[in-house]
Amino acid sequence: SVLLDAAMDAALEGHERVAPAALADVVAALKNTLRSSDVSASARDAALVEFAQRLVDKYLLGAATTSSDDVFRAIKILSSFATQYPQAFGYGEPARAGHAVLGLLEQLPRVATPKQGELVQHALRTLLLLLRAADARAFATLGGEVVQLLAAPAGADEPAPALRFPGFSDACGLSAPAGGREAASGGGAVRRGLLQLAAAMHADAPQFLGDGGPALWAALHAELEAASSAPDAAAARAVGVEEAVAALRTLLRQHPAPPPVRYRLLHTLLPLLCLGLTPASQDGAASADAARGEAG
Repeated sequence: SVLLDAAMDAALEGHERVAPAALADVVAALKNTLRSSDVSASARDAALVEFAQRLVDKYLLGAATTSSDDVFRAIKILSSFATQYPQAFGYGEPARAGHAVLGLLEQLPRVATPKQGELVQHALRTLLLLLRAADARAFATLGGEVVQLLAAPAGADEPAPALRFPGFSDACGLSAPAGGREAASGGGAVRRGLLQLAAAMHADAPQFLGDGGPALWAALHAELEAASSAPDAAAARAVGVEEAVAALRTLLRQHPAPPPVRYRLLHTLLPLLCLGLTPASQDGAASADAARGEAG
């Protein structure tokens, strides 16, 4: 229970108000169950599984009418649980971990700040590590579908894709979310989120993406090119320069850029170093400088 308390404290840290009443009641009930000396280990694990599933169902897959604050608070709790209580997701069992992954993917259109994006990416990567250990096929299927979405046209006149992952849902023995959340109100955030996810999956297990590498590099270059043509630092941040450079660095830590891409990347990264970034984006400038060195 000490670990559980620490997970809860970490999940709620930094928020000015406590968890929603309904969530607080569930947390209190779970703590009581785990602290009871009359509860078996299997019953405790079952309580953790039920808690995680309720979080996903209510705050992620049922999040259409839920406030963003509550959604991201629930994501923070899920992320803590995936790290400290993998049994809450069946140690990566596809029906459990995949259920949570689909719920997290549904939230990409909600991402409005880099901090929110980092929270979703950390939760996804933690859960996908569990899933890959339990079912590599499901992991590979998701990687392929993410790259397919990234390979679709991404111009300003193109409709944002709906977040549908039918192959992954089927591999996990789950029904695909009805229709998928439309990304029209957050298409840029969705694409950047998918790009970061694909980069992480490609770096962790490149063999599972099959021939998705070229499409991934092309999508990454397109995002960086859009940022490099921005007139100033604020405009570059608005089109996700930090996220794009972070995805590039993730790839370059494991794989050299393919020769046809390397020159284009260097040519694209140079303007990013000349934007006169403000203090709020110094991390982006440093990342761009580091990525340029790694690409070269």
